[in-house]
Amino acid sequence: MTTSQAVLLYFKQIALQKGLPFPVKIPDRQELFIDQLMDSPIKQADFRPLARDELHER
Repeated sequence: MTTSQAVLLYFKQIALQKGLPFPVKIPDRQELFIDQLMDSPIKQADFRPLARDELHER
């Protein structure tokens, strides 16, 4: 499929469905937070083992 054919198909779907052929939504804060976590790499250096007495504080 060429780019032109794909765009034509997309526009035909918009006309047939009288709108975008997919749902559009604004993500809530939780989704945004999770996306940010997924985008930032987690390094082992960011973590340290907890001492036994720290386990009971949490």
